Amino acid sequence: MATESLLIKLSKDIGKLMDFNDECNVIIKVGITPNHHEFRAHSLILRARSQYFYTALSNDWARNQGNFIKFEKPNISPDIFDAILRYIYNGTIQLDHELSYILDLLCAADELMIDELLDYIQSYLIQNKSKWLDNNLIEILKITTSRTALDTLKNYCLEEITLLNPSIFESESFLNMDESSLVALLERDDLGINESELWDCVLKWGIKNTPSLSYDINDNNWTSEDFNALEKTLKNCIPLIRFFHISPDDFYTKIKSFSKLLPKDLLKEIINYHLTDPSNYNINPPRKCNIQIDSKLLNSKQAAIIASWIDGNHKSYSSKSNPYSFKLLYRASVDNPRLFHKKCDNVGPTIIVIKSRDNNCLIGGYNPLDASWKKSWLNPSRGSKECFIFSMDSSVKTILDKNVKLSQVKPEYKNFAIYDHPWDGICFGTGPDLWVNIEPSNPIGYTIKNCYQPSIMNSDIFYWEDWEVFSVRRSSNNITDIDSDTISLYD
Repeated sequence: MATESLLIKLSKDIGKLMDFNDECNVIIKVGITPNHHEFRAHSLILRARSQYFYTALSNDWARNQGNFIKFEKPNISPDIFDAILRYIYNGTIQLDHELSYILDLLCAADELMIDELLDYIQSYLIQNKSKWLDNNLIEILKITTSRTALDTLKNYCLEEITLLNPSIFESESFLNMDESSLVALLERDDLGINESELWDCVLKWGIKNTPSLSYDINDNNWTSEDFNALEKTLKNCIPLIRFFHISPDDFYTKIKSFSKLLPKDLLKEIINYHLTDPSNYNINPPRKCNIQIDSKLLNSKQAAIIASWIDGNHKSYSSKSNPYSFKLLYRASVDNPRLFHKKCDNVGPTIIVIKSRDNNCLIGGYNPLDASWKKSWLNPSRGSKECFIFSMDSSVKTILDKNVKLSQVKPEYKNFAIYDHPWDGICFGTGPDLWVNIEPSNPIGYTIKNCYQPSIMNSDIFYWEDWEVFSVRRSSNNITDIDSDTISLYD
């Protein structure tokens, strides 16, 4: 018999002790009345498996009543403690539960100082439940920033937030972030946001989280008491803003009116920095960008979702496992419309992303053809069954399946999936299922369902704010997942 089998048999035999009261000498009251439960256990096993219990059951902490050691754990629910106790006895734990349950398990494991369980649950969540995490980044960050043992999960959340830039800073979630989470975010070098824009976001956060203040940043009726209240709210954030990397123009327009918030010595140094030789100052470097795509519309998480559609995967890639690189070819707000065909024709597969002017929506499509958007009067229709169009929320909530709509070309219309035109830009299908006027003077677009199914928009007409075209190339990357929802100490 293999050693692993012997260990599994041992764990099962020891686990049976939980179901019997033989030799139990510990009674633990868990939860708060009326939702409480008393558990009986063996001090030797508890002390051997948990540093917390090793200390708690010592002579200094223990409260003896007759033949039992008694103490209470009101801050852990009975069902969570039952799962932890079974893990202590038999080395297995069930993780096929809702995220809130697993987070409670994680917090209990942290409090009870069961290190190997802490490490495993964090790895399990990151590798298996990334969508859960991505939908609750701010909430999870709040839990992890106060617990040093959860640094793995905290660092994951912080890195994912930087990959969601700029949408995370524009979201309501950012304004509701607690101070410790915001400080942890501001300490990073890879936020990928202009420092003056970051200041704007932090200022909005400070105003939102100072109850006595008006939310209007441009309100000119602020009193000294208002500034003092805001200064107290931002006292731990202001030292983390890299003011030296804000241009004089932005400093004058965005910060001057709030200069009362800055320490006088710091304000003097900033002025001297711009008036004298900057090399004389030892300052933090400018923040770098953790975003792997040159886009004002698309973040790395959204790019990973699109990449999974290209490969026909039901499970989305993560930002790190995205096997495609997106190279910007054309940006409507910058490039002359006459350059569209020059930059985008005959470059291979392309992705188009359009920002709707009137709602928080991104619209786009995938053209897998090598000829891309060749301008032609003759035989303008062509295509492939791999063509698709889509829409998604441009905010951080894009990661939710319910906020994305994928529409694939119908088999009978695959030869009409793409249309070329000498002076028009992109066109998918004969509806047109997706088309935008290339001229900024009339930024109109259509999404009339015909060749693609289902519809990606509730309206047939939209107006665009900007749009971008990317060349899509495959690069090597590996994807690793954990399949099991149950772990064993002896696996």
